[in-house]
Order: sequence, then structure tokens, then C-alpha cells
Amino acid sequence: YAIAIDPYLGRSGALTVTLSQDLASTITVNGGPVLLTFRAGQNALPSFAGTVNQAITVRITGNNLGNVTVKLLKPDGTQLTSASSSASSFNLSTQTLPVSGTYTISIDPSGAIAGSLSVAVDGI
Repeated sequence: YAIAIDPYLGRSGALTVTLSQDLASTITVNGGPVLLTFRAGQNALPSFAGTVNQAITVRITGNNLGNVTVKLLKPDGTQLTSASSSASSFNLSTQTLPVSGTYTISIDPSGAIAGSLSVAVDGI
């Protein structure tokens, strides 16, 4: 892989390039919140093991990133539900899981901003 930087009109100067992978972590249902700290432009993909017919709620707290889009993805990668909010704390609507498997929570801050939030999955 290569990163090409071509200054406009041959101008000179300095810049810093930082590569970041999406944040990944494992969440335990009813295991409490997991703190995620984002670099500018970074997303997160925490996952958890879910069981068919299990009712769960994804909870976001301590959001200081501004507007964030959160999606709950089924084991096949298709979307089960989503929400966008700039609130400090918000929840996705409670879902009854359609199949057993590994579910992923896609967390995408709007714009290139650094900050943090916590995510938890509560079983009902």
C-alpha cells in the first residue's frame, strides 16, 4: 500500500498522516459498558454473541463526539435497526434477535472528530 501526497501547485509545508483501523472489541450482554476512544475519522465495530429470540437494547452513554450513527447488524451483515443522535446518552430500540450468532454494532461519528463514548448491550 502507498499514500501519495501531491501538494497543490508544488507548494511546500509539513503535514502528519495517521492511519487508524476501526475500533473493535467484544461486548458481553449485561456485562456493563465498554469505553471506546476515537481518533478523528475513526469508526468502531464492537460485537457480541446473541441468541435467537433474545431481547436486547444497545445503549450509548458519555457521547462527546457530537452526532453519531449507530447500527445493529445481524450476523449476515444486514441491518436490524439504527439511530442517529448527538445526545450524550441514547438507546437503539429494543430488538428481538432473529438468529443466534455474532452481532455487530457499527458506530460512525459524523465528520472527522476525536472523542469517546461507551456502549453496552442489555438483555431483557
